[in-house]
Amino acid sequence: MVTITTPNKNTFDRYALSDENTLEGIHLATSYPFLCRLTRQEAILAQGSTNEDWSAMCKLIASRTGHVIEGQIQIDYLTINGNRRVFH
Repeated sequence: MVTITTPNKNTFDRYALSDENTLEGIHLATSYPFLCRLTRQEAILAQGSTNEDWSAMCKLIASRTGHVIEGQIQIDYLTINGNRRVFH
């Protein structure tokens, strides 16, 4: 007998992408615009207070998208819950 379980709603929410949570910037080598929609987990880390939070978010994004942020992308804007603000 095979039992199929469905992840609960919180699991889907954690990994759902939204235009309300994004990073925007410029790729330093090419000057191409960069836009990355964030998962809930990445958005929480983006608002963290430590370098470790930021590094963890960057690793998650690199794993999910292949985009390396640290040293490659100049982040200009962080949008959380639809509130866009200048990053630095």
